[in-house]
Amino acid sequence: MSLQLTLLGWSASGLRCPDHQVHLCPENSTTPYPVTLVQMPNGTGKTTTLNMLRATLSGAAREWNSQKIREFQRSSDSTQSGQFVVRLGMDDNLLTFELNLDFIQGKVAYRTSSSHSYGIRDGFLPPRDIKKFLNPEFVNLFVFDGELANTLLDPKQTRARDAIDSLFQLSLLEKAANYFQDNWERHAQNSSSKSTQGLTRRRNNLNRLKTKRDKIKRERDALQIQQSQLKLGIQDAERDYDQALGKDQNIGTRLKTIKVQLDQAEKVVEREVEKTTEKMRDPQRIIPGLAASLINLKANLDRLKLPTSTSKEFFEELAEAQECVCGRQMVWTPDG
Repeated sequence: MSLQLTLLGWSASGLRCPDHQVHLCPENSTTPYPVTLVQMPNGTGKTTTLNMLRATLSGAAREWNSQKIREFQRSSDSTQSGQFVVRLGMDDNLLTFELNLDFIQGKVAYRTSSSHSYGIRDGFLPPRDIKKFLNPEFVNLFVFDGELANTLLDPKQTRARDAIDSLFQLSLLEKAANYFQDNWERHAQNSSSKSTQGLTRRRNNLNRLKTKRDKIKRERDALQIQQSQLKLGIQDAERDYDQALGKDQNIGTRLKTIKVQLDQAEKVVEREVEKTTEKMRDPQRIIPGLAASLINLKANLDRLKLPTSTSKEFFEELAEAQECVCGRQMVWTPDG
């Protein structure tokens, strides 16, 4: 079931910014105007208004110390207290968060009111359906400084991970892990050991393991940062390559032509290699004097007038021998 949360307006009094009221929707309505622009001169409290919006919507002021609280007091005024009220629309219901600052005691107090389930109650008490969105991490994502809006589109400064962590409360897993770790350490410290020496040895071993774990985490974080930087470098290089290629429309065509020529040349080389290999099977083409030697051998045999049967037997015995009559090793190919 979807839930629509709408900022309807806010009001400020007794703070460093001028007392004012801002209405982002018509009276008695929870439908905001399509666009609302608020213009303020320099030094009139834009940053104060931004910080108060964040603190009122997230409950973050509960962690402020007295010094930070008094920073919102008017410097030229003896005002003892200040107030900031934010009005929200949650579907058709009205929800109000009120932040009161006591500059004398350096304390803050929240009040929450709802037209649906209860009246005015002390404390920062967002309804359960929107509680996971009204925390400092998530509120700071949509109540941001407009002067830094250009960083939202910078891939090197993206906050997508922060948004996912805040939306799905993934940080609770780390908090739970830290809680179990602290609980285990307290249990280990309170458990009895057979000797003081044994307890000290275990604690030293635990400290070494913690140090090693922290070192591995730091190395992992550094490698992840390096990986992200390398990915961005690859993207930049690919973009530069595409831009350079697009400057000359003929480069792409020429590149394709060269690739076709290269393929054709490789096929020609392959055919020539096949022809050369086939020619190498004929020894007389490789050794120029072989043919003349064979002709000379035939002439000598004819001159000796050996019987045909005797000559045939000589060559048959020579073919079966391991060595030639000259003493050289006979080497036979599969083709004979």
